[in-house]
Amino acid sequence: MLMYLTLVCVALAAGACARNVNEWDVQPKLTGEEFSVLQEEFNVLKELIETQGQESNELKTIGLTGGLQLGPIAFSAKLDHTVSHIGIGQKLIFNDVTTNAGSAYNVHAGVFTCPRAGLYLFSYFIGKGTTGQAWFRLMKNGIVINGAVADSVSKYHDTQGGNVAVLDLKIGDSVYVESFHQKSAQVYGDSGFVTFSGVLL
Repeated sequence: MLMYLTLVCVALAAGACARNVNEWDVQPKLTGEEFSVLQEEFNVLKELIETQGQESNELKTIGLTGGLQLGPIAFSAKLDHTVSHIGIGQKLIFNDVTTNAGSAYNVHAGVFTCPRAGLYLFSYFIGKGTTGQAWFRLMKNGIVINGAVADSVSKYHDTQGGNVAVLDLKIGDSVYVESFHQKSAQVYGDSGFVTFSGVLL
């Protein structure tokens, strides 16, 4: 009887051990120092995951859900028609796009939105073919960078003014051309006299 009970106990103990091993219910003993090292490594991994999540959210916020753009960034556009009665502070929309590598220039708004930080070169030209003045300026996030003017003294006195700038841009910065000083300006867009271009250097 005693031998029978002993065999039963041994069998039960063996079954319990097998069950614990199969269920990974084995707790290794760690020293305090080993546990501290593992805890530190875990905290580093957790912080890295949180940082990557924040960067992903930032990219989504600025509309780059497909990932950071690494190709060339450049655009060149012109106004293909004459525009009159341009008010002060009105953006000039260069509607005929020749180049838009990186798709950063919005043809509907006339605004370039920086997709990658860096140094950019911008140029713009204003043409006028009738009497009067046309004052325009390059803007960065609502701040004046420089200005240009075309001043015609007669109906057939064609003039053209322009300017250039090198700007240090961050992701999301906007650059555009707007009217100032003249309440009702006119620009002569025919034949490509009114242009706006930019390129990442």
